[in-house]
Amino acid sequence: MNSTHPESFVFSCLPAPPALDAPHVAGSRRLEYDAFCELALMPYLRFARVRLGDFSLALQVVHSTFVDLAEEWDRALNGPSAPAAAWELLQATMDRCRPLAPRRPTALSGPDDMIVLHCVLGCSIRSIARLRGLETSEVAARLAFARRSARPTSPCRARHACLPTF
Repeated sequence: MNSTHPESFVFSCLPAPPALDAPHVAGSRRLEYDAFCELALMPYLRFARVRLGDFSLALQVVHSTFVDLAEEWDRALNGPSAPAAAWELLQATMDRCRPLAPRRPTALSGPDDMIVLHCVLGCSIRSIARLRGLETSEVAARLAFARRSARPTSPCRARHACLPTF
């Protein structure tokens, strides 16, 4: 079991996302879709679990996101960024399900998702950029801004000294 992420054992036992069986994606685009889902599955599950506070609900949200993405895959590929389109679908699905999720007040309630991805889940700036469909410089700038704008006594700033200072 990975000591940094105790749930990694549970995640490693999960089957491929059910959406990979979606008939909406065909041909060569199917390979791209399958590859994207495989790369995004773990970060999406971990992120949704942190944001929603419920592993079962996180599984449902990610499954629903991948099903929706299968229907929108051609549009996502033809748009400016398929990862950005997929991230928007994940956010929309979480917003729809949030009333069902238990409220977990934390020092991280409400900050930018990149802080959660970087400081809580340990994603690198480069992996956040790939996941969100952004440039690494934009991710680094947003994280630096978040660090500068946090109050010096903020629990978020104290607990998450990992935010870059640039």
